[in-house]
Amino acid sequence: MKTDPSAPEQWYAVYVMPQSEKKVFDRIRAMQIDVYLPLRRSLRQWSDRKKWIEEPLIRGYVFVRIRLRDQVRVLEVPGVLQFVRFDKQPVPIPDDQIDALRTFLDSGYEVDVADELLPGEEVEVTEGLLTGMRGQMLERRGKKIFAVQLEHLGKTLIVAVPAAQLRRP
Repeated sequence: MKTDPSAPEQWYAVYVMPQSEKKVFDRIRAMQIDVYLPLRRSLRQWSDRKKWIEEPLIRGYVFVRIRLRDQVRVLEVPGVLQFVRFDKQPVPIPDDQIDALRTFLDSGYEVDVADELLPGEEVEVTEGLLTGMRGQMLERRGKKIFAVQLEHLGKTLIVAVPAAQLRRP
C-alpha cells in the first residue's frame, strides 16, 4: 500500500488484546507516539472493601494519532491486534470526535458506552460544560440520558445529564 509521506497525523482506533489496554497505552506512549486511552472511575465492591479504580471507557480499544505510514510501528507493539478498518483501510477518526470524548470525560457527568444507538429524539444540552452538544435522548435504567454517536467506531457515548438541562434544538 502506498501512502503519502506528507499526509497529516490523524487519530485511529486500534483493537487490543482483552484487558491489555493500559499496558498497550504505556508501550505506545514510550515510543513517543501520541496515544489516548479514555478512562473512567468506578467504585468496585469486594467482599471486604470498596475501591475506586480506573478502567477503560471503551474496552478493547486504544487511540493513536499517527501518519498512516507509521501504522506498522503500532502493529508491532505487543498486545495490539489490528486497526479498525473499512474496506481493508484503517479508518481515521475526526479530531472533533476525540475532543468530544475528552470533553465528556472531563465534564464530571457519569459516562457509559453502548454498542448501538437506540432510536430517540434529538436533544441539545443547555447548561454546564456540555452546553451546545447535540445527541439523542434515551431512557436507560429509569434515567433520562444523553447519547452521542462516535460514528467511525460504531459506538455510542452515553452521558447522564439532568433532563432539565436538555431541550429540543
